[in-house]
Amino acid sequence: VHMKDNTNYLKLEKIFKTRAEKNAESDPKLERHNVKQLDGIAFGLTAFRCNREKDVLENLHNGMNMRLLVMNPNSDFVKQREREENEEPGRISASIQKLVKWAIELNQKSDKGKIEIKYYNSMTLDFYWRMDDELYIGPYLFDVVSQQTITYKFVRGKSKNDGRGFNMYTNYFESLWNNKKLCCYPKEFLEKN
Repeated sequence: VHMKDNTNYLKLEKIFKTRAEKNAESDPKLERHNVKQLDGIAFGLTAFRCNREKDVLENLHNGMNMRLLVMNPNSDFVKQREREENEEPGRISASIQKLVKWAIELNQKSDKGKIEIKYYNSMTLDFYWRMDDELYIGPYLFDVVSQQTITYKFVRGKSKNDGRGFNMYTNYFESLWNNKKLCCYPKEFLEKN
């Protein structure tokens, strides 16, 4: 199969040199306040939380549901990722704990949509960011800060045989989200929501 045919089949729409470039495209879409589903696999989303809190809340008020899979902040896997990114010990762990607190606070303010968070107990998974019919995927690389890694954009196809990249990754996310051996809700999240 030629690359052009494969790109059409997968619906690979764009390749970003860095995750930061992807953020410049995807994050402003929240300003329309009409996102219905946002799913992600990430760490603490520090910059996103700081820059997009009001937009996330407006989307929640309009019925958006957000599901995030994040590493268990108390796991050895987080400590390993901190070493891999040359981060201070405890920094990624703290950002994940702040993300959970942030989600709880926004859920208490929302009258319609909600944020759900689950911890996974595994080594780092790929970055995953789905906003309705657009999906961004990228690796976590050794000795590279996650915002500086390549990211791929896939879009949903018009038929089930179209947009196979989007379908493959969203099905994978669903299988992770529903895997009770891999994922669980944070204790404090269950207590407050």
